[in-house]
Amino acid sequence: MEKEKRFEISESALPGARFQLQAAQDPDVGQFSIQQYKLSQNEHFRVEVKDRGENRKVPFLVLQKQLDRETAEKHKLRLTAVDGGKPAKSGNIDIIVDVLDVNDNSPVFTKETYSATIRENIPIDTFVIQVNATDLDKGANAEIVYSFGNEVDQKISELFSINEKTGEITITPHYDVTIIAKDSGDPSFTVEKTINVDVSDVNDNFPEFSMSPYTFYITENNIPGASVFSVKAFDRDEGENALVSYGILREINSDNKLSSFLSINSETGDISALKSFDFESVKTFQFHVVATDSGSPPLNRNVTVNLKWFCHLSNLHRIS
Repeated sequence: MEKEKRFEISESALPGARFQLQAAQDPDVGQFSIQQYKLSQNEHFRVEVKDRGENRKVPFLVLQKQLDRETAEKHKLRLTAVDGGKPAKSGNIDIIVDVLDVNDNSPVFTKETYSATIRENIPIDTFVIQVNATDLDKGANAEIVYSFGNEVDQKISELFSINEKTGEITITPHYDVTIIAKDSGDPSFTVEKTINVDVSDVNDNFPEFSMSPYTFYITENNIPGASVFSVKAFDRDEGENALVSYGILREINSDNKLSSFLSINSETGDISALKSFDFESVKTFQFHVVATDSGSPPLNRNVTVNLKWFCHLSNLHRIS
């Protein structure tokens, strides 16, 4: 009797499948010949014996529970042949079952969500992110091929490329990109994953005032501390890059002392007079307001403000 026998059985084999084993040899005859076969305890196989006539009992390995290669790639069994003598004699053979893979697993991405943030001025071919999927199958059934999903807009797929072997995505503002991982089995299995790509804003826009220059008229004997007029600027960037703060330029070595009597709300651009101006001392003057965004580095822009007195007690007028 051989010492070892190997079988290759597909994990797709159904319970009830039978595999003939080589019968043991015993030179004795009659009741002293081989009378029974025993199989070591296991959950997948049992042994059946077919009586083919005098002194010919043939064992069959019968699958009683379907195999799963991902759980166990091989099973080691021991078949024992026992004769009818007293005391009985026996012989053993080891049976090795190699489980053949079938493509019964879909690829699985290693993360639930992939996210990447890229700058809007990022160069072409810059690496963005790498996705990764695994497959519990074996061989070609476990070879992953990456591609964009069919529902991905053509324009987006033209901006990004993916390496079908490595899952590396390179450039090319928020995009939802669907990636497909497909194994190479037959039939093949696929899995999809959506990647969120946010394009982070670059501070490449200067604040812009709603008009330039500004001209305001104010009555003399104005109420100190009251808001008398307002400037407004906006920034085309996003987030902090679009947050604008205001300030009055205090020009060094300037004869314009009146600007020091003005205060500006840095958040709203509202300008207040810190004192009551005297129409007799000055009828008009000019100063500058600077608007600065919160980017890094910050960008700013100045605007000229012309202030003129309106010499009777009327409400504030603004020239647009």
